[in-house]
Amino acid sequence: MKYAIGNEQRFSLETQRFLEVGPFLSEDQANHLLAEAESVCVERLKINPKDLYWTPNFQLLEAGRDVWRKGESLKSLVIGRKLSELSADVFERKYLRLGMDQFLAPSDNKCDQLFENQTLDKFFPFQGTTCAVLICLKGLEPAEGQALFCGRTGHAVFLMSDCVIPLDLLQQRHGERYLLIVYTAENTVYIHQETDPLTYSLKYLGYNFGDRLNDKLNPIVWR
Repeated sequence: MKYAIGNEQRFSLETQRFLEVGPFLSEDQANHLLAEAESVCVERLKINPKDLYWTPNFQLLEAGRDVWRKGESLKSLVIGRKLSELSADVFERKYLRLGMDQFLAPSDNKCDQLFENQTLDKFFPFQGTTCAVLICLKGLEPAEGQALFCGRTGHAVFLMSDCVIPLDLLQQRHGERYLLIVYTAENTVYIHQETDPLTYSLKYLGYNFGDRLNDKLNPIVWR
C-alpha cells in the first residue's frame, strides 16, 4: 500500500514529529477492533464487561498491553502487510520489528489520573524504539488541525520515537479509544525503563533485561 507524502506532510512529520493519515480503517473495522481489544482486557481482568472503564488506569494499561497476542483481528492488523507497508513508506524504514501494542483507554473515573507524559522511546522498555502508529478506534470530537489524539475514528497518526505522548490530553478526551503500535529496529534490546510503569511486562514471555528481541515473539513485520 503506497502512500505519497507531499512536501508539506513531510515537513509536518519532521517538525511536529507526527503525521495524521486517514481514514485508514472504516468505522466498522474500527468498531470491530475496539470490541476485540475490550474483550481481551475483560478476559485478562476477569471482570464484568460493564465495569471495564471503571477499572483503575494502571490496571487498564496493564490489561491493554500486547492485545494483539490474544485477538485474531488485532493480530491481523498489527503484523499484517497493509499497515506494515504503509508504516515503512511513511517512515522510510527498510526494517520494522514489532515491539508491542498498547490499548489506550482512560478510566471513566476522572479522579484517577493517567501517567506522566513521556516521549515514545521512554514509554516502552526497548533500546531501539524507532517509531509508532496511533490508530483511533473511537473518536468523539475531531481535534482542530494536526493532533496526536485526533478524535477521528479510523484515522492513523504516525509518530517518531522522540514524539511526546500527551496522556494528559487523552484524559481530557473522555470516552475516546486508541491503539498504539510500536516498532523497533531490527536489533533491539529489552531494557529496564524506569519511565515505563509496565517495564517488566515482557518477562512473562521469557525475556530478561538485556535480551535481544527475537523473531518468534516480536516478528519483523517489514523488510
